[in-house]
Amino acid sequence: MEENYFSEKTENWHFNYKFLLLKFWSFWYWFIISLFLFFLIAHFINIHKQNIYEMYNYISIRNDKNPFLKANNGLFFNWGEGEKKVNLVKTMLKLHQHNEKVVQQLKSYIKYKKKESYYITNLYHQSPFIFEMDSTKYQLINEPIHIKILDNKHFQISIKPSHKFYTLYHYGKHQTKKIPAEVFQEKMLFNKKIKKPYLTGIIKKRSGEKHTKNDDYIFYLENFNLVTRHFQENLSIKPLNKNSNILILKLKGTNKNEIADYLNTTTQILQNQILQDKNQFAINTIKFIDSTLNIIKTELHLASDNLKNFVNNRTILKMDNPTQQLFSQLNELDNQQSKIQLKKMYYNQLKNYLINRKKYDHIPAPSVAGITDPTLVHKVTQLTRLAMDKKNLLQNFKIDAPTIQHLDLQLNSLKNSLIETIQSALLNLETEHNLLNKKIYLIEKQINELPDDKQVLLALKRQYDMKLETYNHLLKKRNEAKILKASNISDIKIIEKAKDIGQSPIAPNRKTNYFIAIILGLLVPAIVISILYFFENKVYDISEIEKLISLPVIGQIYHWGKKEPYNFKQHPHEVISESFRSIRTSLRFMTPKKKSNITTLITSTMPDEGKTFISTNLAIAQAMSNKKTILLEFDLRKPNFLKTFTQINNKNKGISEYLCGEATIENIIISTDVKNLDVILAGTFPPNPSELILTGQTAQLFKQLKERYEQILIDSPPLGLVNDANELAKYVDQSLIIIRENFTYKSAVKELNLLMENKLKYGIIYNDYKINIFNKYQYSKYNGYEDYFPNKKSKKEQILSRIKKIFTPAA
Repeated sequence: MEENYFSEKTENWHFNYKFLLLKFWSFWYWFIISLFLFFLIAHFINIHKQNIYEMYNYISIRNDKNPFLKANNGLFFNWGEGEKKVNLVKTMLKLHQHNEKVVQQLKSYIKYKKKESYYITNLYHQSPFIFEMDSTKYQLINEPIHIKILDNKHFQISIKPSHKFYTLYHYGKHQTKKIPAEVFQEKMLFNKKIKKPYLTGIIKKRSGEKHTKNDDYIFYLENFNLVTRHFQENLSIKPLNKNSNILILKLKGTNKNEIADYLNTTTQILQNQILQDKNQFAINTIKFIDSTLNIIKTELHLASDNLKNFVNNRTILKMDNPTQQLFSQLNELDNQQSKIQLKKMYYNQLKNYLINRKKYDHIPAPSVAGITDPTLVHKVTQLTRLAMDKKNLLQNFKIDAPTIQHLDLQLNSLKNSLIETIQSALLNLETEHNLLNKKIYLIEKQINELPDDKQVLLALKRQYDMKLETYNHLLKKRNEAKILKASNISDIKIIEKAKDIGQSPIAPNRKTNYFIAIILGLLVPAIVISILYFFENKVYDISEIEKLISLPVIGQIYHWGKKEPYNFKQHPHEVISESFRSIRTSLRFMTPKKKSNITTLITSTMPDEGKTFISTNLAIAQAMSNKKTILLEFDLRKPNFLKTFTQINNKNKGISEYLCGEATIENIIISTDVKNLDVILAGTFPPNPSELILTGQTAQLFKQLKERYEQILIDSPPLGLVNDANELAKYVDQSLIIIRENFTYKSAVKELNLLMENKLKYGIIYNDYKINIFNKYQYSKYNGYEDYFPNKKSKKEQILSRIKKIFTPAA
C-alpha cells in the first residue's frame, strides 16, 4: 500500500516521513559539511574565549541583642527589624558610594594582564610588577601600557595610541580631560618615577612572582566611576529563600581571586558601616556627656575649692542631729532638682538642634539625662533612623528625587511632633521644679535660724554635693555608653567567605557548545532540506503521479549508475533490462490481441526526460522478442539516434526528405545490427517541421510501414514545446509519456490531464527510478530474484537492504 502526501481533492499536505528521510539520505554530505563547520565554530569559541567564573559568599542579618542593652536600652540605636533590615542591607550593598569604597580599597581600577596564545589573562595579584600612581596627577586611562621585563633591574615600557587623543583621569578630583596622543617607548629602571603629562608614578618589581624574560605584560587604568558602576551592576544579591534573613552575594569575572576579594571586602566594609551606625547613639551620647562634663568639672572644682577654703580657715564644725537631718532632706531635694536641670538642659539643646539643623543623625540618647519617656525615646530613635536612611539614599539619588522628598516630609513631620513633645515635657519639668523650690524654701527657713558659720558650711557643702552628684551621674552614663560601644556587634554576620575551591568556569560551557554544534549541524541542513522538500515542484515518486493525473503508470525504468552507456542488447541481465521487458509486456495488454501491427508514440513533457533513451532501448527489446520493429526519429528538430546507433551513416536520408518527396520508403529505411530492428532517421533539419507533418505524405508513410512491420515506435518531440506529438497521435494506437524522477515538474504533469479528452490510449513510463535504503514501495520490484542476475549485490548492498527492511513495515 502506497503512502501519499498530496491530494488534489483536498489540496492539503500530508507529511510522509519516508520521503523526507530519503531526501535527507540523498544529501548526507550536507550534514557532514554542516557538522564539521559548526564543530569548527564551537572549537574556535572554546579556545578563544576566556573562562568566566562565578563566586559567592553568604551573610546573615541577625537580631542578636547585647545583654548589656537590657539595662541601657536608651543608648541602643535600633536601625530596623526583619524584612526592613534585609532590604536595607541589600540597598546599602548596591549603593554607588559603598562600591566606591570597595574599588578604592582594592584598587580595582588598575588592571594587570598578560598576552596568551588566544586571549589576554587577568593577572590579579600575580603580576611580576605593580604600578603606584600619583593620585594628584592626571593619568592615562583605557589605553594598554606594555611592559617587557628585561632583567631584575630594567624593563621596557611602551604605549602605542589607538586614537589621536589620550583620555586622562584625575583619581583625586574624579575629572577627565583629553590631550594629543604620542607614541612612547623607553627603557627604565624599577622604582624610578615616571614623569609624563599622561602618566605619573612608580613601577615596582613584585618579589616572589616568576616571569620569563621578554614576556609581554600589559597594565592599564580605567575610569574610576565606570569600574564602580560595573561592579555595582553585576553584583547579584538574593535571599537564600523566601522571607530568609540569609543573603547570597554573587559576582562573575575572569579571575577567581579578584571576585572573591571584592565579595569579601564589600561585606566587610558593610559590616563595619552597620556597626558604626548601630553605635551612633552611644557615640553621640559620649560626645554630649564629654561636653557637659567639661562644664560640670569646672564648677565642681570651684565648689570644692570654696568648701576647702572655708573649712581650713575655721575650727572643725560639727552638725548636730537636727542639722544633719535638715541637710539630708535638702540634699535629696537638690539631687532631684539637679536631675530636673539636666533634663531641661537636654531638652533645650535637643530643641535648638532640631530648629537650627537640617541633619538629625547626631542626636544623643535621652537616657543620658535620665529621660525614660518611651514616646520621646521612640521619636528620637525614629528620627535618627530616617536621617541615616536619607544619608544613605543621597548616595544614589539627587536631593530633588521623589524618594528623598518623601523622606523629607516624614522627617519634618516627625521633627515638629518631637518639638511639641519637648515643649510639653519642659512645661511638666517647670512644674516639678517649682514644687521642689517650695520644699527647699521651707527647709532653708529652718536653716536660716542656725548660726552663720553653719549656714555657710551647709550652703558650700550643698553646692559641692550637687555638682558631685551630677558629675558622677554623667561619668556613669559615659562608662555605660563606652561599654556598650565596645561590646556591641554588627548585625551583619559573614557565614561563608568567597574563596577559590577549584570552581569550574560557568562560561564558556565547552561541552554544551559542542552539543549545540551537533544539534545545529544536524538541524540547519535538515531545515534547509525540509524547506526545499516542501516547496519543491518536481516529481519524486510514482505515487505523486497517480495523485496528479489519472493516466496509468505502465512501468518504471531504474536508474543506470554506471559510467558506460546502457544498451539493452549489451546488458540483457541488468535490472534496468527487466524494466524494459516489463514495459514491453504491458504494451501488449494495451491493444487488442488480433491487431497485427501496433504503432506506439513516445514523447515527454520537456527535453532531457529520457525519451530517446527509452524509445531506442524499447525498440531493441521489441525486436529481440522476434517482432519486426521499426523506430522513427520524428524529433526533426533535435535528432539523437546517431549516438545510439553508431554504425549508421549520418549521410542517410530520413523523414524530412521523405515528407518533401525527395526520397522513397526504401531510401530512408536503415537496417541495424539488431535482428528485426530497422530505423528511420530524422534527416535534414527542415525550416518547417510542423507543416511537413501535416502533409499527406505522413499518412502515406505510416500506411507503408504498417504493411511491413509489427511494431512501429515513434520518437517524437516533447509535448510541452511543440505540437508535433499531437499531430502524430492520430496515426498511432497508443502513446507513452516519459516522466523523469527529480526532473519533471508537477505542474507539467497536471497539464497532461487535458489529454484525457482524446480517445487514444496513454500510458506513463517513470524514468530514472532510484532505489534507496528506504523503499518507496512496500516491496522491491526484484526482491527475491537477486540470484537471477549475474551482478549480485555486494556485502554493502546486502547490509543496506536489511536496514531497508527494518524501516519498511510489512505490506
